[in-house]
Formats: sequence, C-alpha cells, structure tokens
Amino acid sequence: MTAWLAEHAMVHGGCGILTAVPRTLMPTLCGATGMPLRRYLLWSVVSSAVWAPAFALIGYVMGPAGPG
Repeated sequence: MTAWLAEHAMVHGGCGILTAVPRTLMPTLCGATGMPLRRYLLWSVVSSAVWAPAFALIGYVMGPAGPG
C-alpha cells in the first residue's frame, strides 16, 4: 500500500481531494503510509485551488436553475 500510494500520490492526492469520500480518507491514508508532509501539502493546496473555484462556478451557473 505504501509503495502504491507513493507511486500514485499525484493522482490520488489531487483527485482524492476533489471528491467527498476520498477527501475525508486521504489525510489518514497519506499519514499512515508515511507520505512526506511537503508532498501532501503541495497536492492538497493545488487541488483545493482547483476545487473551490470549480464548485463556486458550478453553483453560480446552476444557481438560477435550482428551486426557489
């Protein structure tokens, strides 16, 4: 598991933050497998910088289509 997560850290660190369930599990998995903190923080910041504007834009675009 450690080697697998280390090999795929970019994909799982980036994509894992973009979805709900992996977002809650990724910090634990990364810590348990000994991923370096700098590497985790890098991908966490990058993916958060993508996630926040993407969902804000989706909410802005879809807002008028919602109920109420």
